[in-house]
Amino acid sequence: MNKRIWIMMVLSLLSPVLAGATRLLISPQNDWSDVAIDEGSGIYYLIEGEEATVYGYLPRPRQHEELLHSLESYVVPDTIYYDDGREWTVTRLGQLAFDGCYVLRFVTLPHTLRQIEEGAFYCCYALEKLHIPAGVNKIDASIFMGIKGNFKTLSVDKDNEVYESDKNCILEKSGGKLIQGCPSSVIPDYVTTIGENAFSGISMGEDDHLIVPESVVCIEDWAFAGFATNTGLDFPCHIQELGFGVFAGAALNEYDVVADITVPEGVTKLLGTFFIAQPMHSYILPSTLVEIDAYTFVEGTPRPTSNDDYYSGEYMKRAYQRYMVCYATTPPAVIPSNDKSKVEMYFSSLEEDDILKSDDYKVGRFLLVPRESIELYKTAPYWKKFPLIAAIEDGVDAAEAKYALGIEQVRQPKATGMIYDLQGRRLSAKPQKGLYIHNGRKVVIK
Repeated sequence: MNKRIWIMMVLSLLSPVLAGATRLLISPQNDWSDVAIDEGSGIYYLIEGEEATVYGYLPRPRQHEELLHSLESYVVPDTIYYDDGREWTVTRLGQLAFDGCYVLRFVTLPHTLRQIEEGAFYCCYALEKLHIPAGVNKIDASIFMGIKGNFKTLSVDKDNEVYESDKNCILEKSGGKLIQGCPSSVIPDYVTTIGENAFSGISMGEDDHLIVPESVVCIEDWAFAGFATNTGLDFPCHIQELGFGVFAGAALNEYDVVADITVPEGVTKLLGTFFIAQPMHSYILPSTLVEIDAYTFVEGTPRPTSNDDYYSGEYMKRAYQRYMVCYATTPPAVIPSNDKSKVEMYFSSLEEDDILKSDDYKVGRFLLVPRESIELYKTAPYWKKFPLIAAIEDGVDAAEAKYALGIEQVRQPKATGMIYDLQGRRLSAKPQKGLYIHNGRKVVIK
């Protein structure tokens, strides 16, 4: 055979490899006509037309689960084919594509990939890095739910026309919007918007600290839902908009029972914002706040810090140890949640009326508001549930002392029922200013 012809034949056979192309022989899954299996790894593919999707949203037999649990690296092919000659181009990582791959460290994605759907790397605890190919034009947020602190490198091909990467963040090229972070992200100081679910379900490393830069003015729905950190989260003072459920299920100080949140001036609405995993120590709310909903400050059960803490039940007391400071002169209105689909994601077992009326959802120890607004807050829905409402000007320490003494401030018109002096004598005349017993509690008549 002519040497030149032989070389050309060899090159033609190798050309897919030289171009980075990979082909994978797969087997049909007998239970589903449109599903095929990589028998060597347990990875499933959903076949649609001429395209295939890496797909994990299906029950697997034990042998395939065991393969996934031991899979440390995987090269996603650009083409899958049957031994009868049929083939399909791999264009998507579908929902839960690598679910069950708990020890997966490295994944190589093909140049044919166009879309990565949410939860694609769900609970891939060991994943260390990921490179997004040039052809990917759609990334659903929260592709890294369950990812932990050992993830180090997130990058996008420089020829990608839709996305770019910077400091282990994925951003839209068209503006300053961050659409996906990871445990090693450093948010660039030109980012203006943190997109929906951008850090959802991500656990930072033990020493990793995430700072939201001053350039950020908007944090969209669920951006930090399920986010966990041991070092807290710093917020800029220029945020104007916080979306629904921004911190739903988050643990903002995972191993610390004391955490504080200051909402910047300019924010007007808080809707389901702080449904968080552990009770907060305090919330400082701005004068610009005009609306909340019933789910804004719902908190999860605190976690015990030790066996003694657990058996004594002391950790449960922390569920109601918070206080709030609200600078709004008019009590923010409590509005209905108008998007039930959002509510059901985290609050399916909680009804708005129950939260607003039941003592099971206490809102904290005390509330500090502008002095001239105290009476308004004492009669306003939701806010009136605070056992003590005092003036900001008097300070936190003074409110702490009054709460500890069981003293409630009551103005004269509100002091209905039997009133006694401190010696237990019932008053027949209108009481003057001072300290009295009213309905079994110490009160201050002002």
